[in-house]
Amino acid sequence: PAQVYHMLRRQALRGMRRPLVVMSPKSLLRHPLAISSLDELANGTFLPAIGEIDDLDPKAVKRVVLCSG
Repeated sequence: PAQVYHMLRRQALRGMRRPLVVMSPKSLLRHPLAISSLDELANGTFLPAIGEIDDLDPKAVKRVVLCSG
């Protein structure tokens, strides 16, 4: 939720406005793991790329999926 908030905030504050298309599954609206703290909303920023949070062995990775918007 903090990512979406900061994305919309950044879009609204921009001097030159462009159309913004957001595609997100509705299942994330009430998912228990899709939460943000007040600190993330107040002090965070939009992250253009979100890094991996799990400790993975690089040699065990078989597929890399790149997504862009």
